[in-house]
Amino acid sequence: MITNNGLNILRDMISGTNPSLEYIAIGTSSAVAIATDTALGTEVNRGSAINFRKYNTGILNDVGAFTKRVEFPATNRNDFREVGIVTASSGGTLFNRIVNASSTTHAANKRIRIDIDLQIRRP
Repeated sequence: MITNNGLNILRDMISGTNPSLEYIAIGTSSAVAIATDTALGTEVNRGSAINFRKYNTGILNDVGAFTKRVEFPATNRNDFREVGIVTASSGGTLFNRIVNASSTTHAANKRIRIDIDLQIRRP
């Protein structure tokens, strides 16, 4: 879900301001995502995200889409259930919040890669 503050970020992008969406945070909360969320429920880690790709999906009425990607190394293990794009390495503004139905286990000796795809389209 894109948060209310996330909608403000989109507005600012359209008006020419370029807010930074450079971090992805993970957390353990199972609370339902709501538009007024300003942070993850229980953040446990945050990493620098890259713009993995920008593309047009080719689906009718899609304007475009982009993917943000982060990888957490095997040495930095945290199980997680929620994820969101944020504007700073600590604190910052929460752009969106996604809560999975179950927790994802970060197994020993395995990296975790998280891709968040955002599609922008007309209703």
